[in-house]
Amino acid sequence: MPIVIVHMYKRAPEVKARIAKRIAQVVAEEGQTKTDGVEVCFFDLTLDGYSKGGEIKSPSNPSVVIKD
Repeated sequence: MPIVIVHMYKRAPEVKARIAKRIAQVVAEEGQTKTDGVEVCFFDLTLDGYSKGGEIKSPSNPSVVIKD
């Protein structure tokens, strides 16, 4: 069973559902398996949960981040 890990800035559940569905379709098609055997795991990053070059960074497009 394929497992796909997605790390991204927090998104609304309906956005994650659309992403998961498309990932499952592609993996199932290319892996010659059924979509119900594909697992997609999301790990939400926070504004202070990402570093580039040793410095804490914000997303390049913060308007898409869902704030708690």
